[in-house]
Formats: sequence, structure tokens, C-alpha cells
Amino acid sequence: MDQIEDADVEMPELVELVDDEGGLQEIIDIVRVHRWKATYERIIATAADVNSLILSNHVQLLTSSTRTSTVLAISHAVTLRLGGR
Repeated sequence: MDQIEDADVEMPELVELVDDEGGLQEIIDIVRVHRWKATYERIIATAADVNSLILSNHVQLLTSSTRTSTVLAISHAVTLRLGGR
């Protein structure tokens, strides 16, 4: 129970989403955005030849949401909660 109360304090945006009717789907979308972002960053960091389509998709992913900063902050918090996976 303490972990749930800690989440209320540490991640109020996440708790607000869970309480929202469509919040679970939004959390799933946030996690997907985080995974895609990490995938693109890994490709960009390791590929010898990064083409413009990959870079364009990465930029589009980062700017597609009107709540990008919230999405990234929550996805970071989710990552920390999952032990950095």
C-alpha cells in the first residue's frame, strides 16, 4: 500500500490518468511512445548510416503529442518504477 501512496506523491500525473476513464489507454500509449523513442535513439546512436526517414520519424514521434513534455516525464517515471528497463 505504501508504494501506491508513494506513486500519488511522486507521479501525480500518472495517478490522475489511472483515475480517468480513458487513462489506462493513455498510459499504454505513453509507454509505447517511450519504447519507440528509445528504439529510435538506439538506432540513431548505433547505426553507421542513419537515413532521413528514421530521423524524420523520431522527430515526428517527439512532436506528435500536444503533451510531449508530460508524456516524456511520465514515461521517465514509469521507466524508473520498472527498474530502468
